[in-house]
Amino acid sequence: MDDVGIDVRKKLRNKLTPALVAKADKVIALNAKEELPDYLLRSPKLELWDVSDAGGTGALFHANIRDLIKEKVVDLIKQLD
Repeated sequence: MDDVGIDVRKKLRNKLTPALVAKADKVIALNAKEELPDYLLRSPKLELWDVSDAGGTGALFHANIRDLIKEKVVDLIKQLD
């Protein structure tokens, strides 16, 4: 992310809860479907994105995944607009 001027070193993940899902317009999951809780799988707000796990890969693979996610986010914004 440094390549694009974003520092994520101190960023922490928030645990997704049923209450957060209820407040959301849409929930995007990058996890494998089998890893998701039932309340999320039953939600019509869920959208699964097919994005490879970048764990254990090199910088180029991470950059490609970052760029893919950016494209998907831009497309989602256009859909919701």
